[in-house]
Amino acid sequence: MSLRWAQEIYQERVAEAVTPATRWLDAGCGWHVLPAWPTEPGWQLPAERDLVARAALVVGVDVAREIAKHRTIKRLVLADLRALPFREGAFTLVTLNMVAEHLREPETVFREIGRTLANEGSLLLHTPNAHSYFALSHWLPHRMKLWLLRKLGDDRADTDVFPTVYLANTIRRLRTLGIAEGLTVRRLEMLTGIPSLPRRWRFMYALEAAVLKLLDTPAGRPFRSTMIVQFLKEKSRPGPSRPSASSPPV
Repeated sequence: MSLRWAQEIYQERVAEAVTPATRWLDAGCGWHVLPAWPTEPGWQLPAERDLVARAALVVGVDVAREIAKHRTIKRLVLADLRALPFREGAFTLVTLNMVAEHLREPETVFREIGRTLANEGSLLLHTPNAHSYFALSHWLPHRMKLWLLRKLGDDRADTDVFPTVYLANTIRRLRTLGIAEGLTVRRLEMLTGIPSLPRRWRFMYALEAAVLKLLDTPAGRPFRSTMIVQFLKEKSRPGPSRPSASSPPV
């Protein structure tokens, strides 16, 4: 089986989830929905535009002011994921792409997502696996991590690289967080990914490729690089209403 870029698979899952009736919240949206392909210059503007245009409503929310650079989502909200300024049940789809690893209070964020997600709505989450070698970068000082990203050819601005905490990055932890908010795991994919090291580092590139091939076996599944988890919100969930005083109808 050939290795595939994890973001390519995430893009396919988002495309499957978005319909003309979808009310979509891209949480921690940054300034794009889809990142640049590693083998091509630029980022996937046409594909992203197609996804956004397909939905009935798309809202992007992020705590970083770089959100203003977004080129496809027009409804943008500068807000903390721990206090979403939206009414209960406002969205039928919430996406978190490479966001969960940064959450210092994942219980609060999941509570807010559960509140704003409509009954039978979906949460689609893509994040690194804390049991993978990919997560070892968590132990590096942030300045060293930035230096390493530059060496790897990552051209993101320093302000686009956030510290990681990995408080919601195991299957057990994500299940627990979801269950607390009436969210059931309906689909789980452990993704191997492709080499992250540049080809010019021939020996290291070949070594990483060999490791990924081993991880792409049944025995290597628990240690794969990232995971896509799709949650479904139960039809009804009793509990106190937690509207925000400033929550607008979306």
